[in-house]
Amino acid sequence: MAVARLASMKEDLGLSPTAALHCRVIFNGNERRRSDWRNISPQSITSAIMALCQDLSVMGHRPVAFVSPPLSIVIPPPPNDKSKAVSLDDKGQVATGYQVLSFHLTKVYGHGGAKLWIDPDPTKIPWLNGRTQANFTRSGFMDLGPEFEPPRSEPIIDSRSKHPLLEIADLYAYVTAKAHTAKGGWKDRWFQEVYSVLKPGRLLWQATNPDIKWEKG
Repeated sequence: MAVARLASMKEDLGLSPTAALHCRVIFNGNERRRSDWRNISPQSITSAIMALCQDLSVMGHRPVAFVSPPLSIVIPPPPNDKSKAVSLDDKGQVATGYQVLSFHLTKVYGHGGAKLWIDPDPTKIPWLNGRTQANFTRSGFMDLGPEFEPPRSEPIIDSRSKHPLLEIADLYAYVTAKAHTAKGGWKDRWFQEVYSVLKPGRLLWQATNPDIKWEKG
């Protein structure tokens, strides 16, 4: 249903179904003028996006967003390891968000009941005791209790084609980011209004102890 509603919005705007809904493009004048959205006015875009979000808000499950304030996350080395602590960059902090979301979805729907579908990102980022492709930092082991062998949660990474639902995820993520970093002005108020329509559940980063320590087991 959500994919069909996205397709109908594009059709109403005179766009091809393959015209990607990428918020960093459609909400940037220079980028928009070089895209399939170049003939669509900003007013038509905001109106269509609001209508789309209103319809999506009553379809399926409530969206969930991981929200982290701007901060530096430092992972210390394990006990008796002489390697240096690792400071996570933006993509490393995003990886923690993927893992939190994965744990949450497993708790709500059970292991295998929900899947994370992500954009490919082969960029190498600081991670644990070295550098790793960002793709490989989005997975993690699920603790289902002492009677279960912890299964590994692996996101779907498909570089051949972009699933339309990723366009909706892009929209949700962009609106959430803008709503939480609003500084004033009509555009910020508009994003906050759209966010209030989506009403996503929020998973918050809680750094109760900024000096993270390894626990010996």
